[in-house]
Amino acid sequence: MSMRRLPIWDHRIEPADPRSGRFQDSLDRRQLAEILASRLLRDRPAVVGLYGSWGAGKSFVLDLTIDALFGAQGEVRPLVCSFQPWRYEPDTSLAPGLVHAIETLPAQFPHLNPEYRDDARTKLIELGKNLRGHIRSAVGRISGMAGPVLASQGIAGVAAAAGLHLVGQSPESPDVDMREQTPEEIRKQMSALIGELCESAAKVEGRSASDYRVVVVIDDLDRCGPDLLVDTLNWLKIHLTVPGCSYLLALDHGAAARAIVGRYRDYLGAYPEIAYGYRYLEKIVDYEVELSASPLVEAMAVKTVAGAGSVQELVERCLGRQGVRSAEIKGLIALPTLQSPRTMLKVVHRFGVALEYVSIREQQKTDKQHHGEEQLPGDYPFWLLLFSAMYYRLSPTDIELFCVDRGPLASRDNPTLASGLQVEQDNQAIREFWQFLWSLAPNGEAPQQMLPSREARRQLYAAVRRG
Repeated sequence: MSMRRLPIWDHRIEPADPRSGRFQDSLDRRQLAEILASRLLRDRPAVVGLYGSWGAGKSFVLDLTIDALFGAQGEVRPLVCSFQPWRYEPDTSLAPGLVHAIETLPAQFPHLNPEYRDDARTKLIELGKNLRGHIRSAVGRISGMAGPVLASQGIAGVAAAAGLHLVGQSPESPDVDMREQTPEEIRKQMSALIGELCESAAKVEGRSASDYRVVVVIDDLDRCGPDLLVDTLNWLKIHLTVPGCSYLLALDHGAAARAIVGRYRDYLGAYPEIAYGYRYLEKIVDYEVELSASPLVEAMAVKTVAGAGSVQELVERCLGRQGVRSAEIKGLIALPTLQSPRTMLKVVHRFGVALEYVSIREQQKTDKQHHGEEQLPGDYPFWLLLFSAMYYRLSPTDIELFCVDRGPLASRDNPTLASGLQVEQDNQAIREFWQFLWSLAPNGEAPQQMLPSREARRQLYAAVRRG
C-alpha cells in the first residue's frame, strides 16, 4: 500500500479555472460556494463571512467560490483578487496591504480576470499608492477611537467620530497635504480605485462599467494578532466598503471573537465577554455562513490519502484480513473532535503510515527477526487508530499517562471541563475519548481490563510518533 502525499498544508489561493475540472468536491460544498458567489455579486456592497474552526475547509470553499464566481453566467462580471493578510503582519496596519492587493488585481487570476492595458495598470498603481499614503496617516487616529465608539454607538458613530481633520503628510506621497483629508476622502479615493478597475475592464471587454463587481477574497485573517485583526475589520466596514466592491472573509469566528474581547476588554461594561465579540462581528459582517461537520469527511480523507473507501477498507487492504473491530473503528472515527477535514486527513495519513510500519514489524516478529519484543494483539490496527487520533487531539503528557494507566483517561470519573474556551475545547476532546473508552468496557468494567498491555501501548504510541 502506498500512502499519497497530502496536499493539505498549502494555504495559497491559486487561480481557479472553471473549465479545468481540478476541483474534487468530496465534501459536497459546491452549492454553498455558489450561494456565496451569488451573494457577492449583488448590487449592494457587503462583507460576507465564511466561518469555521481551524481545519474546517474554509480555504477550499474559497477556491470553490472563486471558481463559481468566474463560472457565473449572469450579467454581472466579477473582478476577483485575493489578499493574504498574514503576509503583511509585520506592518502596523493591514489596510495598506489590502489596498495593494486590490490595485494589483490585473496581475491576479490571469486569463480569468480581464487583460488590463498597461496604461490602466499604471493608473491603478498610482491610485493605490495615493490611497495607501492617506491610510497610513490616518491609521493611528481612526483605529484608536474605533473600539470604544463602536461599543457604544455602532458603525455610524465611529465614522462620525473619525470625521476630524487629520494633520500631517502622507509617508508614501510627501507632496500630499493631509490637513484637509478626512475619512470621507479615504472612501472617495477607494471609490475611485474601484471605479477605475471597473471602467478599465469595461474598455477592454466592450461592456459597461456597471456590469462589474470587485470581489476581494481574504483568507486567514485570524492568523494575525488581535490588534491587526480588529483594526482590519474596522477598516473594511467603515472606510473600504464602497459601491462596486464586496469582501469574502474566511476566519475562525470564535478566534476573532476572542481577539475582539482581548482588544476592547476595558470597554466591555455589562457585556458578557465572548458574547460581546460575537455581537461586534455581527456589526461588521453583513451575511455569514458557518461550515458544519460533513458526513463525508472520512471518505474524503481516506480517498485522498490512500484511495480507499473507508478506514476499515484501508485496514483490510493492508492486512489482508477482515473483521478487525469494525464497529469500534466506525465509532472512533465518528467522534466529534475528529470531524474537522484537516484533522481527519492528518489522522488517517498518520494512521496509514504507522499501519504499514507496524504490520511489517509484526510479521518480522512472527518470523523471529525481533527477539524479546512483545507481539501486539490481533486487533492492534484499532488501537493504532486510537493513538493516531489522540496524537492530534490530546497533549503528549495525557497520552503518555494513558500508556501507564494514569491521567484523566484512566480516571473512573468523567473529566470535568475547566474554565476558558481553549481549555474547554481541549478538555472536550479528553472527555470524548474517555467516554469512548468506557463505552468499550463490558458490564461497566474499567477500560483498563480490555486495553492492550502497557508495553503494547508503548509500542503503538511509538509507531504513531514515528510517523
